[in-house]
Amino acid sequence: MFVAAKSHAATLACHQGKVAPACHFFSPGQIEFDLDPRNVRSGHDLQDLRHFMTTLARACGRTAVLTHENAPELVIARVLPTGRMLWP
Repeated sequence: MFVAAKSHAATLACHQGKVAPACHFFSPGQIEFDLDPRNVRSGHDLQDLRHFMTTLARACGRTAVLTHENAPELVIARVLPTGRMLWP
């Protein structure tokens, strides 16, 4: 997939309730998801986002980090593989 991504855009859409992150594959070490924050309007939507991030963190064995677009240093939240959500 990463070889093809050099000449083609590789994107995957994932739906978790109203939250629909799009996945962009840059390299095995850099996979980015983006979402429209306007779709996170309720506690239920936030739980859907947390579930998505927990599933991702567990599958990768790494912390999933939610940041502002194009600003990885501006962390909004982190989700550990245990499912615990941390706010800065």
